[in-house]
Amino acid sequence: MSPYLVIALVAAALPLGALLGLLLRTPARDPRAMDGTAPMSPAEGRAALRAHASDPPPRAALLIATIRPTSAVPDDVDGEFAPDIASFARRLTARFSPELTFRLGQQEFAVLIEPAGTTEAQETAQLILRVAGQSRMSGLVQVGFALATKGRDLWGDAAAAAEEARQRGSGAVVGHDEIRETAVTVTREDLERVGTLLTDRRMAISYQPLVSLDRQRLIGFEALSRPSSRYGFDGPAQAFAAAARLGQAADLDALCREAVLDDGPGFEMPAGTLLFLNISPSALHHPSLQGLTPIRAVERAGLSPERVVFELTSPSTVDPQVVAEGAAALARKGFKISIDDLGAPNAGVEWLGVVHADFLKIDASLLAKAGDEERFRALVRAICVVAEHTGATVIGEGIESREMLSLARSLPGQESRPLQLHGGQGYHLGEPKPQPVDPRRTHPVAAEA
Repeated sequence: MSPYLVIALVAAALPLGALLGLLLRTPARDPRAMDGTAPMSPAEGRAALRAHASDPPPRAALLIATIRPTSAVPDDVDGEFAPDIASFARRLTARFSPELTFRLGQQEFAVLIEPAGTTEAQETAQLILRVAGQSRMSGLVQVGFALATKGRDLWGDAAAAAEEARQRGSGAVVGHDEIRETAVTVTREDLERVGTLLTDRRMAISYQPLVSLDRQRLIGFEALSRPSSRYGFDGPAQAFAAAARLGQAADLDALCREAVLDDGPGFEMPAGTLLFLNISPSALHHPSLQGLTPIRAVERAGLSPERVVFELTSPSTVDPQVVAEGAAALARKGFKISIDDLGAPNAGVEWLGVVHADFLKIDASLLAKAGDEERFRALVRAICVVAEHTGATVIGEGIESREMLSLARSLPGQESRPLQLHGGQGYHLGEPKPQPVDPRRTHPVAAEA
């Protein structure tokens, strides 16, 4: 299920009288639709937008607005917030052409402003933000846009800009020109490939060990799941960008975990070790995690919930309280929780105060900086203090050399005793392998750790 509401805006405004007449003649039949004139099926909406966006006018702009999920915006549009979503949709329809306003997904909608350049696109983005405020969604909306450019995918460019705006947070407006050099471009071939991937479900699985730094103990394995090379993706980021474009990023996130469990790692893992499974915070309410479904899935893999750690990945714009609620629901089922990439840009430091985590993983970039500068050591120290109060285990990521291992074992501190991380993960301690193998049998450094 999509973690956010996407709105692609494509068309010029109709006269107010014509719009009012049209709205009065066509009552809304479903809060999940824009209004009675909008396609009721996401497949129909995507097909209609594809027809327009594939050959847009030469001076057109496509805008995509995302609504940041919060506890007030459930992923099920039939929830208490549905009237406000419907209000937002109706206001957009009243401002832009109903014939070119499309429903694209569970909470996705679409309309080209034309003629348009950067200035017109910026002004339209601000209009969308004002419409959000009128619909009691003030502070929840970001907008990305792209201009029609010969030889480029207008929809893909706008989607990339919208994703960047979503990462920057509420009220952000991002044009594709700002991110052209770094954006992950989604092509029509990518969309076809990810559709095939979600059907065929072919994934490449590997397991990287996490090793205790003070007790010579194997903590567990992080399962690394990526699309099979047969699909032709450059990497997971490209696959997830395409899945997000289809509104199925949470489905791909779930597929990564399900492929690991289908591999049956519990039947090969050493006794007492843990399996770490990555999960995007925006996928915490996916059907695969509801009820007894995740418990049965891990049991089929030869594990119990107590031996499985759900690792919250970043970056994420999901409200921290929503993340906390989703993590708590998994903990009540017996699973453990880990926060990944602490200290990385746009990472989940804000989750520390609300998520009850069993593991805190410090990003490699922060660990490296902490070896040189006191201000970064202070951040590591703060994470360690949180762990002392909550009983969490602190893991240092990116242990790729003997120097990094020494740093993780004994960070300089202001106190009489140096900072000590509990565990480490990285190629110097153990490379990812197709099976969850104890690295201490074949890796001398891991045995020394």
